Parts: sequence; C-alpha cells; structure tokens
Amino acid sequence: MNDLDAGHVSTAVASILIEEVFGYHTINRSSGGGPQEAYRAVAGCLDPGDESSCGAAAGTIPTSWHIALDVRQPFQATTTLPTLDFVDAGAMSYVGRRGHFLKNSVSTSGTIRYMDLQFLSFDTISSVDRFYLKQCTNTQLANTTMIRSYLDIVSDSSGVTLGNGGFIAFCPADGYFWLAPSCRSNSSQCIPYFFNSYHRAVDVLEVMQKAAVWNIPWAISVAYDEASFEEVLATSRSMFFRYTPDSQVGLVSPVEVIFPAHNSAAWANGNFSTASTDVSVQKLLSQDLITLAPEVDAFIVAFDLTAAHVETLLADSEALGSFRSGACNWLNNWPEVA
Repeated sequence: MNDLDAGHVSTAVASILIEEVFGYHTINRSSGGGPQEAYRAVAGCLDPGDESSCGAAAGTIPTSWHIALDVRQPFQATTTLPTLDFVDAGAMSYVGRRGHFLKNSVSTSGTIRYMDLQFLSFDTISSVDRFYLKQCTNTQLANTTMIRSYLDIVSDSSGVTLGNGGFIAFCPADGYFWLAPSCRSNSSQCIPYFFNSYHRAVDVLEVMQKAAVWNIPWAISVAYDEASFEEVLATSRSMFFRYTPDSQVGLVSPVEVIFPAHNSAAWANGNFSTASTDVSVQKLLSQDLITLAPEVDAFIVAFDLTAAHVETLLADSEALGSFRSGACNWLNNWPEVA
C-alpha cells in the first residue's frame, strides 16, 4: 500500500476480510517509496525500494508481497526496468485528487480562487517553529531533476543555486523555505506553504510552478514527519498540499484553492500550472496469487470502496486511534460490504 491514509484504511479492511473470511495471515507493508515501489513489490523484486534489485529475479520466484491497494500512478518504465510482471486488478470507485488547501480558520469559504489569497491573513514564515521542519537540502527541494524541470517552464535563475551536481532550490537565510519570486525580496509577505515528508518531487514541482506562473507569494517548506506536519498546520495560519481522500490532519473542512481548468496537453509537457485532474485508484496483484490463493485473488478483483466509504473509514480510524480499529468498527456497521 502507499503512505496515504486512504491506502492504509482500504488495506486494513481488505486484511481483516482476508483473515476472517479466508483464514490467511496478512502482513502489511507501506510503500514509502511511492507507487513505483508498489509495482516492484508485487512483481517480486528482491528490494522493492531499489529498481536495480528486480532484474532476472522478478517473476521467477514466489513473491513476498501479493497485493497493493490505492495505487495512483501508472507503472513508469525506465532504462533499468523497462517492464514488470504484475496483474492490474482494476480500479476502486473512488478517485484520487491532489490539491492546495488552507485551514477554515483562515477562510470560511468552501473554496477560494488563487487570486483571492492576497485578501486573507496568514502568519509570516518567521513565526513558524523550525523544529518541525527539514532544511531544504534534505528534501525534494534539493532534487536536481525536479529543479531542472522547474527551470524548463519558469525563468527563475534567482530561485535556484548549485548543489548535488546540478541546480537545487535556493532557500535563503536559515535554509528552511524556498521563496516564490513574488515575495522573494520581502519574506514577510510570503504565505507559509507546507508539504508532508512523503510528498513527491512532482508535487513540490507543481507548487513551485503555480507560485511562479500565477505570482502567488508562497514560501515552501517540508515538515520533518507526519506528526510535525500536523503540528505546524495546527499552530500556524498557513497552506498545505494534500491528496484526497485522506485524513484531514486534525482540520475541519479545509478550504481548497481553485486554479484555472486542467490543461492536459500542458501537464503532458511538464507544465503543472493549471488545476490537477482526478486520477484512477488502482489495485495490483502478484502474478502468482491466483495460484497460491485463488479465492483471495478473486476477492481483491471484486473489492471496492466508494468515496463515502473511505471518508467514514478515515473518520472512524481517527476517532479510534488506528486504521485497523477504524476498519473493524466500519465493517461491523456495514455487514453487507463484508
């Protein structure tokens, strides 16, 4: 599964049913390396976190990991790994989205247009406790490939510096925030914008592009971990990146920022300045599961959750303190699903 809470709760539901209905023991593993790690896991790579570990071993030995849920990205072939053997078990009824949010204590509107952020009151970056943040050099802001992609779309030589054998984001002063061009000369005018530590380079790239293209005064930083992310949002008037459906990080009805309509051609060319679009949430299986446990294979193919299901599961999990407790409570209240 992925590191998103929607992936955790859907996996918890499936695990309970596999154990109690079919009698198998399950072990859950989070694919901290993102969707591509999930593909490598079900394909039998010896170390799913390292694509070079796949090689001839993939598909030739019993796999250790058989199911991956809430996968929100197609398999991406590379020179090292042009193909992989896995089974696409179809999509969930709910879809995934990525968006830009602020707390409803900053605005009570259900949504707000990006150009209206200037009329809201945010904290300054100087008031944010650095204890909860990573320095830019230890985050995706130091990803040279991502920064090269940023410069391909935006002419912003003052926003980068040399490092890691290429260009990385330039984070002035104490090195915790990258400042958008529109507030770089006066950081007190910047809006703090936070990422969780598991967010991907392409997510950071999207926000940097939007800030530059639409003249949004964002100051981008990455939280040290999940608890730090929740703490910094709870204690600051700020903005944040979020996948949905996902937990509300302790917030009630976060407000989404609206951008110009999605331009699929621009996104295909690496320009992410317009709004994102819904993505399919896939289920993956190992090729040998149908032989090892055909009834479980058939169950996962049929397994489905709606957006309403996931939202209830997330709420139950938060209230009860764990994903498994939330899933168990939800299954007791939805016996027809089981």
